[in-house]
Amino acid sequence: MLPHEMLQTQTQVERSLLSRVMGWLALSLALTTGGIYLWIAGVVPQNIPWLLYFIVAIGLIFGIQAATNSKNQSLAVGLFGLFSVIEGLFIAPIVAYYLHAAPDAVGSALLGTVGIFLVAAAVVYLTSI
Repeated sequence: MLPHEMLQTQTQVERSLLSRVMGWLALSLALTTGGIYLWIAGVVPQNIPWLLYFIVAIGLIFGIQAATNSKNQSLAVGLFGLFSVIEGLFIAPIVAYYLHAAPDAVGSALLGTVGIFLVAAAVVYLTSI
């Protein structure tokens, strides 16, 4: 294999990895948004203390690590999805407060976050050629 072909292969590997990372990030953000929606819509009781969500999230981090170490990929993926929803429930009271107090601030934060994410992804993509 020529050095140029090895470089091409490395670039393809990096882009494939970036693609997978972006996919997992998009999935986690969608599930977190779902958790926020469940809390705001009242599907999940709003009287559960935020500290409980925090403790569950920390436990899930250790659970994901243990599932990964034991090579149980399906369990790790399931725990990751659950972690994303729990994180949404954890931050839901803050988002609800800002939606009530200053709805424009939430929209601006969303656009700013998406903008920064897209610029960072473009920089990584363009510099890995």
